Amino acid sequence: MKLAIVGSMNLEFAGGGEANARDIAELFVRQGYDVTLFGAGIPKGYETKAGKYSFNYVPDAFTFDIMATGPVLKISHILSMG
Repeated sequence: MKLAIVGSMNLEFAGGGEANARDIAELFVRQGYDVTLFGAGIPKGYETKAGKYSFNYVPDAFTFDIMATGPVLKISHILSMG
């Protein structure tokens, strides 16, 4: 079975929303699901921080998400707004 997790999270930043999304995705992978997590986009300059996961991760599925822009993340001290 396939599972999609859609949200405005950037797994490159270790916030609570990101940790929850990652843990849920890994839980479903262990249950035998084919999981794809759709992220909000990697802000410019952070492209190399994308990690390797046991699930499919599309980091820039929603590049229009205002909460994932560099200025917002800079103001929030690099805390994502997932």
